[in-house]
Formats: sequence, structure tokens, C-alpha cells
Amino acid sequence: MSLLRRSDFLQLAVLGLLAGTLASGWAAVPITPELQQMNEADRARQIQFDAQVSLREKIQVGTQRYEDRQAFRQALVNGMREQADARQEEIAGNRPALGESPEHKGFGSTNMILAVFLLFAGFLAFRYWQKQNTEVPSAY
Repeated sequence: MSLLRRSDFLQLAVLGLLAGTLASGWAAVPITPELQQMNEADRARQIQFDAQVSLREKIQVGTQRYEDRQAFRQALVNGMREQADARQEEIAGNRPALGESPEHKGFGSTNMILAVFLLFAGFLAFRYWQKQNTEVPSAY
């Protein structure tokens, strides 16, 4: 039961903090001592002017952020388009054949001799290992 009361208290405390934050957030223009000393008409004009300036600055910042995001997206789309074009050219066959490019050399005779030698050495090593494991140790 005490847990339930504690959670209700926490919920009320959070709601109270949110309500206080919202109330202070509604005041878009701070009221300075200079504004408090003005008469009501001048204060209203000054607050209206400050609000318009603040709104203009926010719109400029928002517009700049939007343009930055759009430029980033456009650069991303252009990069993806270039990758897609390169992939399409690769698939379409606009690249040199395997035998034509210098990086795809054939399996030369030297490589063939080396491969045969390594296979033969591997076979001898396997036979030696097999012979060692099949010999029966002599009984003394």
C-alpha cells in the first residue's frame, strides 16, 4: 500500500514540475525593469516589437537549419545516384573482361610448378604423419 501512495506522490510531483515549467515557458518576452517603468501603451509596443524581432530570428534560424538539412539530403541523394550509376555500369558490362585487365593474370607456369611442389610436400608430410601413428611401439 505504501508503494502505491509513493508512486501517486511521485506522479503528482512530476505533474507539478511540468505545470511550473509550462507556466514560465509561456512568457516569450522577458519583462525587464525598463519595461515595468514604461506606461501601458509603450510597454505593449515594446513587447510587440521584441516579440517580432525574436520571431524573425527564430524563423531565420529555422530556415537556415531547413536549408542545411535539404543540402545534406541532396548530397546524400547525389552520392547514392553516383553509386547506382557505377553499379549499373558494372552490371551492364561496360568494364573490361577478366582476361583483359592487368590485375587478372592467368595462372602461369611458375605458379603451376609451385602448386604441384606444395601438394607433393603436403602428401609426403601426411604419409610421414600416418606412418608415425600406425607404427606399433616395441615392447621391452
